[in-house]
Amino acid sequence: MIRVLVVDDEKMVRIGLVNFMPWKEFGMEVVGEANNGENALKFIENNKVDLLLTDLSMPVMSGIELMKEVSKHHPHIQVVVLTLHTDFEYVQEALRLGAIDYIAKTQLEKEQFEDVLGRIASLLDKKKLGVQQTERSQVDRVYVVYRLNQHSDDPKWDASVPQDAVEVEMGVWYWHDMPPGAWTSSAGHALVCFSDLKELDRKAIVQLIRTYRRNGFFLRL
Repeated sequence: MIRVLVVDDEKMVRIGLVNFMPWKEFGMEVVGEANNGENALKFIENNKVDLLLTDLSMPVMSGIELMKEVSKHHPHIQVVVLTLHTDFEYVQEALRLGAIDYIAKTQLEKEQFEDVLGRIASLLDKKKLGVQQTERSQVDRVYVVYRLNQHSDDPKWDASVPQDAVEVEMGVWYWHDMPPGAWTSSAGHALVCFSDLKELDRKAIVQLIRTYRRNGFFLRL
């Protein structure tokens, strides 16, 4: 799961983002929230975070200052910024600092939360896999590994997953390419290849992976 930290000095904004966005549908989970950059850094120092969703204008430590610290000390964390239309110069600065996207707060009233998260998930996917800005219809197949025992914490199993794999949910990873020797089989997991996916976008592919696990996977073993 992609672990998300939501940072905004407005409590109602945080509540709305945490409770109403369909995080799990896109393989994400909110692991914490903070009301300013300083508290966000304290959280990051003691917890694993993959994605930072942060406001730009905050007291104590702004989103820009937070991004600089995260870039310096936690470069693996991806950042999406929250802003108002009047913060355009801050948005430009945030993008220069490496933010993968920005969300206008007024946009959240007009767009479906699903559309916003879908865009972010797609950007994260491309960032992690090193995929160029191509249409999802160009992806013909994916390789998926399912952990058979969801309660197992075998470190050897996690180590066998390719580094460019994307975690869909606990115990399920997928990736696009299968170079020779990329996968070592064992009794604790199963590898499945889904093909003919050119007409499906990322959300549909993730849904297919989950549905197969719930409804068809174990019936076929």
